[in-house]
Amino acid sequence: DEKGFGSVDPYKDYLLHIARPKPSQIDLVPEAQWLQENGGAKEFLIDVTAFPSLGVPYIRIALDLSKTIAAVKEKLADVGAMLPMAKMRLKEARVGFLRDERTLAFYNFKGG
Repeated sequence: DEKGFGSVDPYKDYLLHIARPKPSQIDLVPEAQWLQENGGAKEFLIDVTAFPSLGVPYIRIALDLSKTIAAVKEKLADVGAMLPMAKMRLKEARVGFLRDERTLAFYNFKGG
């Protein structure tokens, strides 16, 4: 008809071709189980190249796996990261950006 209903979309194949696939799901162990198996404090190596005021590319911090990401941001602020905690965004290659209310055990971090 004159409004185009029922006609073939000439751009459909192209748009489907360039569409980015959804990221694959990451299988995470439940938080309580992860804490039971790997609990305790672990040492983490954190890339701080975004904070040139620190003068080093990486810092080592010992953190308990039950700590939240917000607590990690507080620790970074204590070390001297000159960025408000609300603007800090921590990212891990396998999981992506980390949410403040989640714990390190939720993301199945082992340290390192």
